[in-house]
Amino acid sequence: MSDVEQPRTGERRPLISVSGLLVFFLGVAVILAALMWGGRQLLGGLGGGFSNAVSGVFQAVFHVTPKTTIQSGATVIEKAAISELAVTQRKMRTVVTYKQAWLGSTKVLVVQGDFLVKAGFDLNHSFRFTTNEATRDVIVDLSRPKILSTDFIATEVLYSSDGIINKLNPHDSTEVVRQMLSETKLQAQQSDMLAEASQQVEQRIKDMLHGTAGTVTVRFHDGPLPPAAPVP
Repeated sequence: MSDVEQPRTGERRPLISVSGLLVFFLGVAVILAALMWGGRQLLGGLGGGFSNAVSGVFQAVFHVTPKTTIQSGATVIEKAAISELAVTQRKMRTVVTYKQAWLGSTKVLVVQGDFLVKAGFDLNHSFRFTTNEATRDVIVDLSRPKILSTDFIATEVLYSSDGIINKLNPHDSTEVVRQMLSETKLQAQQSDMLAEASQQVEQRIKDMLHGTAGTVTVRFHDGPLPPAAPVP
């Protein structure tokens, strides 16, 4: 019987060589580095994730699309549209007594008016959020609130009297309306509506940035806003 030749057992080879492993890990490192660089570039282009969050708060509070400008050490977020933001409103009642005498003849008109008065912010003026990406601090610069509108709800003539030769006419009614509007605006200015508007918008900003920002400083200005400066 002839001897059966046994199959020759070959040497086992590793699935991947040491040089292959080095090339593999080098490729993974390059990909991760590229992803990290791209993420930083994206965040830099958008002003950073924190600044984006603040920009969202700006839009939510003032209902306008903000304009973002990246400066050295800070991101400046400003209004980019013209509008008004009514923060608080009240019903007010005004009574005006109108008298006019002519040649000893006096006419009298007493009118009561109910108004809806709104106070808030004129966004034609500058509004600005300045953020520091490193410290996550925010400075908010706003113009002071103002009376935005005084709208009639209803009017009622409480008393009217013509003089003997001095009769009431449409001009008198127009003058009474003018006086009522002026008196209502004055009452609103002297009330706490403007202070309430300031408190409400400041509290809303701080509430929405709570847990996201570090220190939030809200500043109100009478005139034009000062130039934007980096947040310390």
